[in-house]
Amino acid sequence: MANIERDLKRANAPRTPAAELWALSQSRSPRVQKAVAGNPSAPLELLLELGHRHPDEVGQNVVWSLLYLEDPDLWEDAPEPVLQVLASGPQGASLVDFAARTGDELLTVLLAENESIALETRRRLACASSSVVRTVALNLQSLNGFLG
Repeated sequence: MANIERDLKRANAPRTPAAELWALSQSRSPRVQKAVAGNPSAPLELLLELGHRHPDEVGQNVVWSLLYLEDPDLWEDAPEPVLQVLASGPQGASLVDFAARTGDELLTVLLAENESIALETRRRLACASSSVVRTVALNLQSLNGFLG
């Protein structure tokens, strides 16, 4: 148990080197893996890999806003479960921008179907050029009483 506590402390520490975070991500302990997924120092490639196993923790990692500033197309490689978590947070609007810029209708529909997406993002989707996206967004808005 002492090793897990030590590993958790290292996995949570922002100054833990990337190589050590990669090693910790292979831990048998889901708690350690989740801590690595939430560490803002975890490299993008590691976050993308962990996103398949721990999408909530990866999606809630504070580093996404900074990564988006560096690479506005980074959503292209993110696993779908991570995109769903990100869509409900402050990154929702940048995901909509990315989907519109790339013409990714599947991602846009995925965003429109996310019930926890921010109201302003949902309103933007309701004005999308795609009739499929508009329909999904407007139907969900109506169901949730968001019209107005």
